Amino acid sequence: MKTLFSVYADSGNHDRVMFFDATAGFLGRDIIRLSFICTECLRRYSDYDDFVVATDNSAHMLALMYAGWVLGKNIVQPNTLQPEGFRVFDAKCTLCVFSEEGIFTDAENHFRNEDGAYGINSPALLDLSGIFGKYRSECLCGPRYSSPAEAPLACQKTEESEKENDYETAAGSVRAILDDVSLRETVRSCTETYAAPDGQKKNIKISDSDFCQSVDRFIACLSPFVKDRNAEEKLTITGLTSGSTGLPKRVPRTLGDFYREIECVRNFILPSYADNTVGAATVTNFHAYGVLFRFLLPVISEIPVYVSMLEYQEQFMNLRGLSRNLFLISNPGFFKRLDDTVCPVRVNLMMSAGGRLTAPVFRKAKAVYDAPLLEIYGSTETGVMAYRYPENTEEEWLVPSVSRVETVDEEGNAAGDTGLVRITSAHVNGGVPYTGSDVIRLSENSCGRQSFTLLGRSDRIIKLEDNRVSLDELEKIITAHEFIRECAVVKFEQKGREFIGAMLVLSDTGRRELSSVTHGRFFIRLRNELGRVMIKLTVPRRFIITDELPLTDSRKIAYKKVERAFYHESA
Repeated sequence: MKTLFSVYADSGNHDRVMFFDATAGFLGRDIIRLSFICTECLRRYSDYDDFVVATDNSAHMLALMYAGWVLGKNIVQPNTLQPEGFRVFDAKCTLCVFSEEGIFTDAENHFRNEDGAYGINSPALLDLSGIFGKYRSECLCGPRYSSPAEAPLACQKTEESEKENDYETAAGSVRAILDDVSLRETVRSCTETYAAPDGQKKNIKISDSDFCQSVDRFIACLSPFVKDRNAEEKLTITGLTSGSTGLPKRVPRTLGDFYREIECVRNFILPSYADNTVGAATVTNFHAYGVLFRFLLPVISEIPVYVSMLEYQEQFMNLRGLSRNLFLISNPGFFKRLDDTVCPVRVNLMMSAGGRLTAPVFRKAKAVYDAPLLEIYGSTETGVMAYRYPENTEEEWLVPSVSRVETVDEEGNAAGDTGLVRITSAHVNGGVPYTGSDVIRLSENSCGRQSFTLLGRSDRIIKLEDNRVSLDELEKIITAHEFIRECAVVKFEQKGREFIGAMLVLSDTGRRELSSVTHGRFFIRLRNELGRVMIKLTVPRRFIITDELPLTDSRKIAYKKVERAFYHESA
């Protein structure tokens, strides 16, 4: 299997479009040149151990990661690009590097005091947006076009370029790409001025001799990873997850972990995902799911990737007329907002992860895109744990052939068919068994493969008057009602007693019914009908109707906000 650095060094990839946007494509040689320029800028910040790659542009992200790794830095991914998300980083050892001016400006304004100075313990912010903008306008090697439909995305390869390059060949190829007069001038102008973490402007003068020395130094730093795959596999990408606590938690994973995860995925992903395909995503590339499927897998599989996240269905019009099929990496939050308009691009495979795919949302996604849907179950800590190609949302999850799942209790003892999920796999926790916070019921499918039913998070299984109640199961029952499109169920306390509360998004049928009666009569009817399929004490005591459920930046339900809404109602 190819790796990030073998793709980097492979001369057959240097003239391939790796990333593209609405008007231009980034070749492999552009990524090499950009990573070299970023290395020269970042070299001056050796005091920082961690580089936070604060961008959602895939091309920029790869260039910055290469630069950080050759400089011996830890690569850290934020869990949000909102300004307050950068407060979690240690200002003394972390440099937050930005490639887009708007994101940097928002963060800078957020951390400045009224007198314009940075506040105490503010993170170090470095704006490289001018460098990326200048390179694109003056030195981009990739094609330019008026719309993505005109982008020449075919990989220009020969039998010779398919061969693995030895180090000398790779080093010579990289040197030839960098030893360019126009690039030399661009490096000078790119690195001339940019905003530094101390708020001052940095001015870097590069003579011809300095430039040659910089190229030599860059290739020397690159060599360990091109020569030795083991050295590359030890490099890390650290993600952040809040889990159930709401507090940031660092989760470092090596490239070796990711490569083993890709091998795991290739055992069950449909081969057609890579057939004459481009990748596009409605998820960020700095969460675990996005890092793997929007970023690493397409780069290594030599699939051109649309650089920006598509947030709205209308943005797919940018891809109309492409001569390639679409590998769509998405989540339930996007699928639920779809209208019934047919996608203007043929989809080879669509993927969903990061939340529960309800039956109405599943049916809508299948109707709009008319393509196989691969649903992934996993976490930031574990990566992919299970998968399914569902025909309905009640199907069991399949365990990959290279993994093993068992159930344990809270003390780690074997728990029979039902208990906390424990996974053992080469790509998870260094091969050491990892116990998650979800409760599952184990079984085997008709082919003898391990499979399981997901019962919900352990912190979503509560005690209510000495009864164990799964809040996730209550959501499924309530959402199945014809009046309800979506719901979020929480436990709240009032006058010393615990009750269930449900925040509801009504379906069209529900809205019509509510418009014809009072809220009180609507809720009485809803409670009565739910009482026929739910235990009495689990029928929600209080309802809140809203247009949209509150979501986190990763498009998951923000249950803390839902809980606060019920306590506010009770006050």
